[in-house]
Amino acid sequence: MVSWLGDYFLVLGLRNNLWYGVSFYDDGKDLTMAALSKALGCELCFGLIHSTNSTSRVIWPKEWEGQPLVLIRALIQSASAEAR
Repeated sequence: MVSWLGDYFLVLGLRNNLWYGVSFYDDGKDLTMAALSKALGCELCFGLIHSTNSTSRVIWPKEWEGQPLVLIRALIQSASAEAR
C-alpha cells in the first residue's frame, strides 16, 4: 500500500520503462535532487509547489521541461508500440 503525505510527489521514469513515485516530503529529497542535478549536469527546478490544479510537469530531460508527464508517457508508449 502506498500512502502519500499531501498530493505532491515526484515520479522517476527509468530507461527500462519502470516508474517510481516518491513523496515530495520524504527525507532525503533535497540530497537526492542535488545528486541527480549534478549527475545530469543541469539544475532541476520544481514548478508546481503552489499549484491548485491537479497536474504534472516534466523537469528533465530539458527538451521536455514544463510538459505534462501524462503527455510524455503517452508519447513514449506510442513510440514503443511502433518499434515492435
